Amino acid sequence: MTRFILVFVLLIFFPIEQLLSQKKLLIHLKPVYEYSGLKTMTTIYDSNDFNYDVARSFKGIPTEIREHAIKILDFQPQQGLFELYLRLNGDMPKDALNEGLKSFGLSLGDTAQLSRQPINHFIFFLIGIDNLGRKFVIGDANNNYNFKDDKIYVFDSSGTKNLFSTLKNNVIEFSCQFAVREKIISKKIFLSISPFTDPTYNYVDQNEKKYNLITYFMEMRKGIGVIDKDSLQVKIISDLTISPLYSSRNTKIFINEKELFYSIGDTIYIKKKKFLLNHITSDGMLLELFYVGISDSIYGNNLNDFAFNFSGTYNNKEFELSDFRGRYVLVDFWGSWCKPCLEKIPDLINISQDFDQLRVISIAEEYGDYHNAKKIISDKKMNWINLFEQLNDTSKNSIAKRYKIESYPTQILISPSGRVLFRSSYRNELTKDSIKKLIE
Repeated sequence: MTRFILVFVLLIFFPIEQLLSQKKLLIHLKPVYEYSGLKTMTTIYDSNDFNYDVARSFKGIPTEIREHAIKILDFQPQQGLFELYLRLNGDMPKDALNEGLKSFGLSLGDTAQLSRQPINHFIFFLIGIDNLGRKFVIGDANNNYNFKDDKIYVFDSSGTKNLFSTLKNNVIEFSCQFAVREKIISKKIFLSISPFTDPTYNYVDQNEKKYNLITYFMEMRKGIGVIDKDSLQVKIISDLTISPLYSSRNTKIFINEKELFYSIGDTIYIKKKKFLLNHITSDGMLLELFYVGISDSIYGNNLNDFAFNFSGTYNNKEFELSDFRGRYVLVDFWGSWCKPCLEKIPDLINISQDFDQLRVISIAEEYGDYHNAKKIISDKKMNWINLFEQLNDTSKNSIAKRYKIESYPTQILISPSGRVLFRSSYRNELTKDSIKKLIE
C-alpha cells in the first residue's frame, strides 16, 4: 500500500514527460539486400591519377568486345593520396598532402587513422561495346586485375526503361578494404550496375558519356520499434563512399516509409512526443533513441514544419532566412551539371517576376569551383539571391544536408510564418499554378 501511494505521488508531482525522459528506445536492425536508392558514378581509369604511379595491366578482356575502357570506383581516395605520399618518400611536400586531404575534410593529423600499407580500397570495372552496340560490364570482384574469372553482364541499347526492374539481377559481391582508426577493415559490398547514360547529368567529357557506369548500393538495415503503441518502421542506409562504418556522417534514417530521411542528432516527433536519434552502432545493427519531451514547435523538412534557418551573403550583405518572415520564400536547390535544373530556370524567372510577395533563393550545389554556375546565373539573368555550396559537403553547415536534398532540382516553398508549404519531388513539381493555389 505504501509503495502504491509513493508511485501515485510521483505521478502527480513529476509529469509524464519527465518520467519518459529517463527512457531510451533501442531498435534492432537486420541487413536486407535490396535497392537502397544510393548511387555513385564511376570514373574512367587514368594511370596518372594521384592514387596510382604505374599503369595496371589487366587480363581476361573478352574477344567479342571491339572497344573498352577501365572504370574505377574508389571508396577511400584519401587513403590513396596517403599511399602515394609514402611511396614518393619525401618527394611530395607536406603542404601538397595537406591540401589534398582538405578536399576530403581531413588534415595531416588524420593520417594517423589511415593505413601505412597499401590496401584494396577501390574496385575496377571493364565496360566494353561490341559490333551490335551491346555493352559488356565486368567487375573485378576479387581485385586480381583479371576479368576472366568474373561474371559478364550484357546490356542491350534499349536505355534505362527496364533498369530498376533488373537491378536485382545485376548484383555483384565485392571484397573491399578500408582504413579506419589505424585498423584495416575488410567488408563485403553488394553493388548493382547500369551502363546507361544518366539523363539528368550534363556530361562534359564525351568519353565519360560513352563509357558511363553507375553503381547502386544494394544493402540497407530494417527494424521495427514501438512508442506508446505506435509502430515505428525504421530503415537505414549507409553511404560507403563516406565511411565503411555506420556513423552520424554517412547514415540516412527513414521513418515509416517517408521519402525524407533523418541523421543521427536529428529529432523525430511521434504524436507531439520528441525523440532524439542519439546513436547508431558502427555495424548498423542497433539504433538508440532518447525521449526528449513534448513540443508543438517542430523544425524540420516535412510539410507544416518550421523551416530550418540558414544564413548567407548576397551583394556583400549578410542575411538569414528568418529575415524574410512575412513573405513567401522559394528555396531552389540546383546545379550547373543538372539538365532538369537548367530546364527549370525559365519557370523560376517567370515565378520571380509574377509574384511580388515571393522571394527566390537559389543554392547551387557544385563540384569544385563555381565558374559554370556563375556564368549561367549571369547569362540567364537569375536576378535573385544566389548562394553556392560544394555538392560533396557533408558538414552540418551544408544547407542541402540540413534540408535532406537527395535529387535536383528540389524546391521548397516557405510560408510567411516560416513553415514548409510545399516540397517538390520528381513526382510533384512546383509550378506557377500550384504556387497560386498555395498562396491564395
